[in-house]
Amino acid sequence: MYSGSDMRLETSFELRCSRKAFVRWMEGFTEEGRPGVIRQVDGSSIRLQPVRLRASRVSLEETRLDCLIEAIYEPSSDGESPYLLGAVLEFQLVASGEDMCLVRAICQHEGIHTYYVEMLTEIGKAYPEAETTLREQFEDTVSVRASTSRHSKPLRPGRPRKPEYDAAWKRIQAGDVRAEVYRGYLEVAGEVDEYATRRRFYQAMNYRRNLRQ
Repeated sequence: MYSGSDMRLETSFELRCSRKAFVRWMEGFTEEGRPGVIRQVDGSSIRLQPVRLRASRVSLEETRLDCLIEAIYEPSSDGESPYLLGAVLEFQLVASGEDMCLVRAICQHEGIHTYYVEMLTEIGKAYPEAETTLREQFEDTVSVRASTSRHSKPLRPGRPRKPEYDAAWKRIQAGDVRAEVYRGYLEVAGEVDEYATRRRFYQAMNYRRNLRQ
């Protein structure tokens, strides 16, 4: 079923493959099949990151595997700093019988609507069982909507940069050991050492590394 707003597009379909097999397809598409930088009409760009997996529990018996594609927004002006957009594409995978999975595909940012539709088109080619469903849902409505959104709407601000992360990244660039930099970050930011804090910190450092590429 298709649903959409000015920024969000969403659809669901079923595939005759395991979740693991579809994850491999997604990794191949994002890393090899298409460029990671999407240019915008105003001269800015959106840099897509590699697929990241996240397991979510739906019930006591069922888990959902989320394939997240995060992005960095790179302004057209040299006076502006890049910032993180978070997950702009999300594919939620739920097992459905033996070697079957239900997919809920969500696009969270209008600047990549066209990329999203192109990706769904390629999914239909790779998995014929989903091609009719995707074509019926997206052939007219989303193709027009995506093209209009991408070229006529301004990009909205994303998550602001955290100065403590920037300071930590400068230390890493200077050659300091990441574990030591992390301990220093905890003290400066007043954070508690726990899994979520570590994950966010190392993810932020990886983002800043990717900005240099």
